[in-house]
Amino acid sequence: MSSRTLILLIASAAIGASAEELEPLPPLVRDELVVVGVRGGVFEAVPAASTDVLHADDYTAEAKNLAELLDATAGVEVRRFGGAGDRAEVTIRGSTTSQVVVELDGVRANSALTGGLDLSRVCLPLVESVEITRGSGSAKAGSGAIGGVVNLRTRTASLEPATRVAVQAGAFETYEGSFLHAGSAGPLDYSVGYCGLDTEGDFDFVQPTARGDGFQTGFIPEEATRLNNDRQRHAASVALGTDLGLGTLSLTDFFVTSEGGEPGFDGGNGFTAGQNLEAESRDLWNLAQLRWEGPPPERLGDELGVSVWHRFEREEFDDPNDPNLPNQTPIDVDARLQSVGARVRDVWRFTPLGQGLSIGARIDAHHDRLDALDRRERRREAGGSALDTALRLFDERILLTGALRVERTEGFDTEWLPSTGVVLQPWSWLRVRGQTGRAYRAPNFDELFHPDEGFVVGNPLLEPEDAWNTDLGVEVFLAEVGPLSLVRFGATAFRREIDESIVWLQISPNT
Repeated sequence: MSSRTLILLIASAAIGASAEELEPLPPLVRDELVVVGVRGGVFEAVPAASTDVLHADDYTAEAKNLAELLDATAGVEVRRFGGAGDRAEVTIRGSTTSQVVVELDGVRANSALTGGLDLSRVCLPLVESVEITRGSGSAKAGSGAIGGVVNLRTRTASLEPATRVAVQAGAFETYEGSFLHAGSAGPLDYSVGYCGLDTEGDFDFVQPTARGDGFQTGFIPEEATRLNNDRQRHAASVALGTDLGLGTLSLTDFFVTSEGGEPGFDGGNGFTAGQNLEAESRDLWNLAQLRWEGPPPERLGDELGVSVWHRFEREEFDDPNDPNLPNQTPIDVDARLQSVGARVRDVWRFTPLGQGLSIGARIDAHHDRLDALDRRERRREAGGSALDTALRLFDERILLTGALRVERTEGFDTEWLPSTGVVLQPWSWLRVRGQTGRAYRAPNFDELFHPDEGFVVGNPLLEPEDAWNTDLGVEVFLAEVGPLSLVRFGATAFRREIDESIVWLQISPNT
């Protein structure tokens, strides 16, 4: 058969088929194929072996305050001393609150009087990020960083205009609000913010009808109301910055003031349940820092920073004489603390054999002064110098860090504070971290010189706390595990040894 005949037969068959009624084809059956897989995530780079960074904007939808944010972080616990607006202090891995250094923009914010910092003073909307260092941080922060370091970075000046407003209300007649605006005016960049809180704090509670401790007699109500528990707080932040050509000059200031009642312990007699209806407290706190950052003179480094700062703190407590207790002594406490300090930091960067190496040097010093009605004036100077290195190998899959700080606090011996750390990240989703280092803490003014008031007395013979910290941990970050997303897992083992631990002990029935 020729090729022409074949073509004609095919065409004829096609025409005949079109004239007949075609039966419908059966429906197609499609099988669904479900693919379940695992996809690794990518860790954010860490600045050191024991440091993590939390960005406040990532938690905006959760409406958390600073204490709640830290309390939800692994290894960190916040101790609260009441409800909204009341004192809250941070501990890390079981440390005391005095063993954690809290910094504001790199400047120590802890009280030289008590050693801790009230976290309720800093509202989260005015904070940009939180750096948490677990374990010994004395090579970085000096005295006090036995448990670790928490560095709060406030909102900085910005070229891009931005405005944020937040208002919320809660139980116990609690109202909070914040405002933040950033922008530029000519050569000046700026950021201004405000936070306010007002609460009555008059919640109801149930107490046992009989404690059996021998100290209570008379009517003990089963239910009572928390009285004299109001608190008002106002905080403000200002950041100014300008480019000078040879570097940037910035000024930051953080101010907070609060006042309210101090009901004291509950569980007593009468309708007040033993609460104090007259005691009040007031405090004022301000930290200002002037900082310059830019290139140093030739061959003297790659990044130079110089800053001076001033911190002022005033704490007042007033408990007048209760007319029902004529033998009670009125209490009037007015303590003022001032700290002035300065620091200089220079950084050198190298690329030996294509790897990243940085060496930093730092010198800092500060002077603390206490003036109070109930004790004589106290002054103390402290300072130190530190050298730290960071070596990043194989496209930052390995990070090796080391530091050595030499510090001297007036009245105590010179301290040598070494530390070393390693971060291994063979894949983007797996990370192993470990560190070891020495830390110490010089006693605060209260521990040394608290006046003998009949129930609390300091000990001027105290020696600094001396500690070694070692930890090793592993982290896994998976962007997808079947139907789950953003799965993170971490486990860390740590060991801390402390000598000369400072604790308050009862030395007599009343002291």
